[in-house]
Amino acid sequence: MKDSTRIVSSSMAFSMAWLTISFAFPLLGVRYSLNYTEIGIIGMVSNLSFGIASASYLKAGSSVIRISLRMIPFLSAMATLLFLFSTKSTFAYVIGIVSIVQAFFWISMEIYLGYASGTGNAEKYTASWGFPMAFAPILAGAMIQYLGFRPLFIVGIVFFALAGFLAPNPKEYLAKDHGEKPSVIMILPLVFSGIAIGFFFYVIVPYLKLHGYSYVDIAVIETLFAGIQALVFFLLNFVRRIRVTIYALITAIMSASPLILLVSLSIYLIIPFVIVIAVASAIGFSKILSYISATTSPNTGVFYYETFYAIGFAIGSSVGGSLFELNHSISYLIFIMPFVYSFILVPRMKHKVPDLAC
Repeated sequence: MKDSTRIVSSSMAFSMAWLTISFAFPLLGVRYSLNYTEIGIIGMVSNLSFGIASASYLKAGSSVIRISLRMIPFLSAMATLLFLFSTKSTFAYVIGIVSIVQAFFWISMEIYLGYASGTGNAEKYTASWGFPMAFAPILAGAMIQYLGFRPLFIVGIVFFALAGFLAPNPKEYLAKDHGEKPSVIMILPLVFSGIAIGFFFYVIVPYLKLHGYSYVDIAVIETLFAGIQALVFFLLNFVRRIRVTIYALITAIMSASPLILLVSLSIYLIIPFVIVIAVASAIGFSKILSYISATTSPNTGVFYYETFYAIGFAIGSSVGGSLFELNHSISYLIFIMPFVYSFILVPRMKHKVPDLAC
């Protein structure tokens, strides 16, 4: 099997496993009567794992990447097995264990893309982990609704194991070093996008469940998010190259869209909010990642990309959840930051902003 084929097949299987089981994380919190603060902390832990993994692999060579791509899927399957024996007092610890273990697969794969043979590997990889987003939430929601949580985790175990059998086998390579670092100003919108997405998955999703929406209803909304995101990923391939500053500002401003929920937490406002943050995240993930890739080495680029997004997700889920618990309106204060960035920080730092097109 070709290297590129293994990248696609293993990433798709791993994505299917992770998206399926992680759909259950905030809903398990609701099931066990946790409050918004506690559910938000679960979201923080599950996503800071990506920052931890990327920092750990800043100097990782080809041998470490090879072992990780082969072993992490099986270790993830073993960790997921713990869910079958978890209780109200232990499930959060299991989420933490599974999250940190599986994160090393994504970090290893993203680093390997910078060295893998063949062309278009990054695009193939994005499609392979993005494709399951179109139906993993529906599958997960239906399984929980009609079969319960345990069968969901069994499906996750199977897909994790499959990813291990399909994983690529990287050859020895020499590390690349561009000798540069990307501009923090240009990467900050990934934080804002992460805040919005973390708030959606770990605050709004529990809110919907607590207010009578079924698991399938929630799955449909999450599928809408994934579908819009995938569509924008595709369309961006046909958009002309413009300054990364423009993409950064678009991502930042659109990531402030949860402010519309100040009017009402009606589903008629939640749906537009979900659509807007899906577009924002797709632009940020695609174009800001392209900028990062062009300015630094694969290991360092993955660290910046994953860490900034993880920090944002942690803020959106934990800080957003805590404030939402205190007062719904106060929680939206965290979405003022993108406006400060767009209308104060970037104009004042315009001479230090890169002019790179992507």
